[in-house]
Amino acid sequence: MTPDEPLLIKDIDSLVTCEPALYGSSDPDAPALGIIANASLLVSGGEIEWVGPAAGFDPAEHGLAAGRYATMDASGLVAMPGLVDCHTHAVFCGTREREYEMR
Repeated sequence: MTPDEPLLIKDIDSLVTCEPALYGSSDPDAPALGIIANASLLVSGGEIEWVGPAAGFDPAEHGLAAGRYATMDASGLVAMPGLVDCHTHAVFCGTREREYEMR
């Protein structure tokens, strides 16, 4: 598999999209995260090209011929956007000798 080769991640148990509209429901009480059960996700050229129910994926609609893309089976798994903790700490330029003496 090359980085430019399309990748279909299929049979994802639960795909969290963080986009309620992708849940496919106009119900205002629909899950706020846009969770799709039994989903697939197509990555092409380093970008997500398609997400949706696994049964709704048609390779021909995306110009993909059989065997011209890699697949990954995600049965029983959850796929979700990366959660990044981007907090920082200020640099401490002193010493901790006084704290050590206090202990």
